[in-house]
Amino acid sequence: MSHNNSAILDFFSKFPNQPFEFVTVTDINIKEHPNYYKAIFRNIRTNKYFSRFLVPEMMRYKYKVGHIYTDGEHVGQNKTLLKGEFTVNENIDVNLVRLSTVLSEEEAKNIID
Repeated sequence: MSHNNSAILDFFSKFPNQPFEFVTVTDINIKEHPNYYKAIFRNIRTNKYFSRFLVPEMMRYKYKVGHIYTDGEHVGQNKTLLKGEFTVNENIDVNLVRLSTVLSEEEAKNIID
């Protein structure tokens, strides 16, 4: 776990005593092991954005979107963010369609290639 943590701590060590807000996650790299998220951090003082790879485990117990970190340690939270929920339509009456009725063999081959 310390190896997973070292990359993000290296990032924070380049900017000592500067607050960063964890803005969002933009990409998930599942091609290499371990898997990484591309996390976007905003330097609150300079308003510049930085992307860094972050292992999913770090988001589970340490880094949360909307929180502010200095030197890798939690120091606050962005209170202007709104929280909300929505319900996904769970309609079971979805008609399944065979792919071969929608795409020709040639189109399917182009998609796979």
